[in-house]
Amino acid sequence: MLGKVEADARLTRYLLGAVSETERENIEAEYLVDEGMFEQMLIAEDELVDAYARGELSDQERTQFEKNFLTSARGRERLHFSQALAGAISDARPVIKTVKPSPAPSFFAALWASLTPKVTVAGVTFALLLVAAFSWLLVERMRMRTELQELRAEHVRLTEQSKELQRIADAERARSAELAAQIEGKESLRGPESGTPEQAPKRPSEEIIAFNISPGSVRGSGGGTRLAVPRTAKFIRLTLNFQRPSSHQEYRAAIETPDGNSVWRNDSVGFRQNVTALDRVSLPSIPVSALPPGNYILLLSGKQADGNFESVANYSFTITRK
Repeated sequence: MLGKVEADARLTRYLLGAVSETERENIEAEYLVDEGMFEQMLIAEDELVDAYARGELSDQERTQFEKNFLTSARGRERLHFSQALAGAISDARPVIKTVKPSPAPSFFAALWASLTPKVTVAGVTFALLLVAAFSWLLVERMRMRTELQELRAEHVRLTEQSKELQRIADAERARSAELAAQIEGKESLRGPESGTPEQAPKRPSEEIIAFNISPGSVRGSGGGTRLAVPRTAKFIRLTLNFQRPSSHQEYRAAIETPDGNSVWRNDSVGFRQNVTALDRVSLPSIPVSALPPGNYILLLSGKQADGNFESVANYSFTITRK
C-alpha cells in the first residue's frame, strides 16, 4: 500500500509541476512506453481535478494547480465538469420529511411523495450531468490515447533517426581519418623537389602500406594473396576488388584466421548516400599489430535495403614480414 501511495503522490507532484526537470522527463518516458503507467496518470489527474473542485487542496497546491493545469482549454473544461458534478451531488442530497400515517399507498407513490420537487429536479439534473460527464470523459480519453500513440510513433521515429545520424557521423569520421592517413602516406613517399632524383623518404611514425587483393579460395592453408609488410609499417590498407560490380550502400568486413577466430571487424565500410555500382571498396586502415604473420580470410558482406547483410566476396591472404 505504501508503494501505491508514494506512486500516486509522485504523479500528483508531476501534474502540479512540483518535480525536477529530470524527474519530469523520467515520468513522461515511463508513460510513453507503459500503458499501465499512462492509466495511473489519468486516474491521478481525475482525482486532482475533483479535489480542486471540492476545495480540498492546500493554498500552495491550488496555486500550482491553477498555474500548471488551468492554462489549457482542456484543463478548464475538465474542471467545469467536475465543479458542475460536485454541485449536482450537493443539491441532490435528499431532504428527510416526517409524514403522517395514511392509507397504505403504493411503493412508487410513497417514494415519489417523499421527495420534494427540488430534490426531484436535482436528481434528474444530476443524472443528466453524469451522462454528460461520462460522455465527455470517454471522448477525452480516446483523444488522449490517440495523442499518446502518435507520441510513441514519433518517439520511435526520432530514436531511429538519431541512430542513423550517429552511424553516418561515425562513418564520415572514419572516412576523414582514412583520407588524412592516406594523404600523409603519399606525402611521405614524395621526393623533396619536382624533377630531382627521388631520395629515400623519411618514414613517418605511423606509415601505411597499401595492397589490392582479389577474391580467392578460403579456409585453405597458405592460399590466396601474399602480402609482404615492412617491419616499419604501422597500418595496412586493403582495397578489395570485386568479381562483378556491387551496388550495396555499405559493407561489413570481417577478418578471421583459418580456424574461425575473429581478429578484426568493421560493420560500416564504404558508406555512400548515392548508390552506384562499384568494382572495389577500400577498408579502413588496420593496425599491423592486429595481423601478425600468418594466413587470414576476409569475409565481405553488403547491406541490403531491409538492413540484412548478404555475402559479396571472400578473400584469402597471407601476411609476411620483410
